[in-house]
Amino acid sequence: EQLVAVSHPHVSFRRVKLDDKMFAGFPSWRGNHTTFLRFALPTVLKDEEFVVYVDSDVLWQADIADFWKLRDRNVVVQGVADLYARRKESKWFPQHGLVFREDKYFNAGNVIFNLKKMRQDRVIERATKFIGENPDILNVDQSALNGSLSPDEIALVSPQWNVFSGLLVAEDQ
Repeated sequence: EQLVAVSHPHVSFRRVKLDDKMFAGFPSWRGNHTTFLRFALPTVLKDEEFVVYVDSDVLWQADIADFWKLRDRNVVVQGVADLYARRKESKWFPQHGLVFREDKYFNAGNVIFNLKKMRQDRVIERATKFIGENPDILNVDQSALNGSLSPDEIALVSPQWNVFSGLLVAEDQ
């Protein structure tokens, strides 16, 4: 926090303590529910219009300000196509009578959320309903968001903003 304050004095920190037990009825991901904490963002950040959500395993090799400039008020989420997860999801969705939209399936590990639209369009309620109707969901929160959003609520951005290293290794072999 101090390092950021020195380098970027316009940035502020606000710590919010959340309990992952609030998602106790949800399927776990790798033994816990912390991945669902992103579902709390529209409520916790009630005065913010946008947020960049980044998983802890993301390594930035470009200026995050350039990613932030991509904000689009017309969509709920902006993210990179998930070429890895959609291999399984492209089978799971049809098996459950759902349409799989390969051209809009995004990775939720590094995204821009339009919190204002999420609140207006009740996105978290829709995603929660999706989970309730599909308890065997594969990529839990990511699948729920992809499955509950309409194509016009999603915008894919350049793959430069979220490259899964496992795909790069596979391509080299």
